[in-house]
Amino acid sequence: MPAPASSKPGPRMNAREKTNRDNQIVAARMRGQSWTTIAANYGLSERQCQQILADYRASHPRLRERDPIEILDDMLDHYQGAQEELAEISATSKHDATRVGAIRTRLEALAAQASLLRAVGVLPRDLGVLRAEIDAQAMAGQAIDVLNRFGVSVDARRALLDALSVRRNGVG
Repeated sequence: MPAPASSKPGPRMNAREKTNRDNQIVAARMRGQSWTTIAANYGLSERQCQQILADYRASHPRLRERDPIEILDDMLDHYQGAQEELAEISATSKHDATRVGAIRTRLEALAAQASLLRAVGVLPRDLGVLRAEIDAQAMAGQAIDVLNRFGVSVDARRALLDALSVRRNGVG
């Protein structure tokens, strides 16, 4: 929380201080604070605060202007980061309730990540269908092993894998 604004102007801010202040204003607005409260906290007018947010938005690409795959990658990175932080908390905390909470929240983050992957088609909606994929990969692996034992050509092995639509260990 910023220090309350005084009635008389203080020394001029350097660029870093102004950037930090502007970031705090944007964060306050994103937390739902009113323009009146933000303006009072930073000794600015509501219009100045609104302009700071407008400048922030202009310098940060909107969702519709970004590559959806990049957005998905960012979301997955955030899930991974949260899961790693929660794993660290659960491993290092001295308080049982904190450890349990971190583990529970980590599992929730994993479930949310799986839900996202299902929504974009990376994982099937019914994870049970993966059983058939696992079986097909195992069968293809066994077939390739047999073909390798009998010296069958790489082209023939690739043709078999293509027919089965399965790749194993980079073969093919």
